[in-house]
Formats: sequence, structure tokens, C-alpha cells
Amino acid sequence: MSLLDTALSAHVTTLNTAAGQTITYKRGTATVSLTAVVGQSQFEDVTSTGEIRQLSKTVDWIVAPSALVLDGSVTVPQRGDQISKADGSTYDVLPGTEGTAWQYSDGRQALLRIHTVKRVAS
Repeated sequence: MSLLDTALSAHVTTLNTAAGQTITYKRGTATVSLTAVVGQSQFEDVTSTGEIRQLSKTVDWIVAPSALVLDGSVTVPQRGDQISKADGSTYDVLPGTEGTAWQYSDGRQALLRIHTVKRVAS
């Protein structure tokens, strides 16, 4: 393991300890409990006149890729998956404007950033 990998691992541990919360990730009937750090992404578009328009804002969940294990296999987020918090709030995994529901949060692929929107209670 390189010095950079060691430092990144320490950063991930510190981030989860300081700002992480337990969530439940669900796909169909498969679930996993894992630690995530909440964030957000803002997707914008630039018009032909140079005006910047906000297209959408997502609630993001930053997790270790190795923690996202469903039915015994490491997986990546998919549209339609759900994230639930202990307070009962639910978030639907949806792609941002770039077309994917997730992206790596760093060049070493140590963290996944999962894009979601909060489900409105009906």
C-alpha cells in the first residue's frame, strides 16, 4: 500500500467517524446497513447566451464501494434503489444530468457518491 493509499484510508475512516450515519440501502428485497456521509450535488446547464440555470439538486450519499453488498455480491447503485435513514425518511436513487446514479468521489475510487432525491410523503 502506498503512502497516498494509507492517507486516503485514514481520511475515509475519519470522515465516517466524524460525519457518517447509518443508512439502509435497498434494492428489491435485498438490504444492507452501512455508514454514509451525506452531501449534495447541483447540476447546472449553460444556455447559448451564457446564462447558468440550475437543473436539479440531489442529496448524495458517500459510501465505501466495498460496503455496498447485496445478496452476497459487491454492487454499484442503480436507478430505483432506495436509501432509508433511522428517522424513516426515504431517498430514491436517480441519475443526475450526466446520466448515472453514482460516480466515484475520488481518483483512487475509494468512495462512491450516490445521487438521490428525497421521497415526498403522500
